[in-house]
Amino acid sequence: MTVGDGVAVRSKSRWAAAIVALAGLMGSLGACGVNEAGAAAVVNDRVVSERDAQVAAAEANKGLEGLQAPFSAATALPWLILSPFVLAEAAREGRGVSEYQARSALTKLADPSPATVELVRVILAAQNTLSDAGIQRVLAEVGRAKVSVNPRYGSFDPKQPGRLTPVIPSWVRTVPPSSPATPEPAATATP
Repeated sequence: MTVGDGVAVRSKSRWAAAIVALAGLMGSLGACGVNEAGAAAVVNDRVVSERDAQVAAAEANKGLEGLQAPFSAATALPWLILSPFVLAEAAREGRGVSEYQARSALTKLADPSPATVELVRVILAAQNTLSDAGIQRVLAEVGRAKVSVNPRYGSFDPKQPGRLTPVIPSWVRTVPPSSPATPEPAATATP
């Protein structure tokens, strides 16, 4: 088992294909902003709070050994969005991941928050227990879900599978890298 992008990976090719499909399904779902105060995302009627995403990321960074890249709230959030779908499917297949198993994986953290336990459970369930058919059922459920993401965290972009893409408001003007950062002073005529 290797560790990459902050998560343990058993079968990179199988999981990569699932993430690409998931990102494609969620690309259109994450475009809307969240109308719930303090929410990082809303999945159907379930709110994933900004605090939960931030705490889960910070505690996972402290508690999980062997991370190649640390979690941020933006990298923990997609897992928290997917958790009800993945955990339900893992349980349906008889391969559920218990809170005890998740807490056991958090070797460096004595008392993890519920959000951190959920984050670790969904990662373990998605990467170590779901069958190919289970992944397809999760993708179908996510495709039917109403998901909205706070623009602060970005949006789901199929070109960036498994990651949130920053949202740049229309009123922000971007300057191409080859353009000078400040305008050249205008030439003045001397009399």
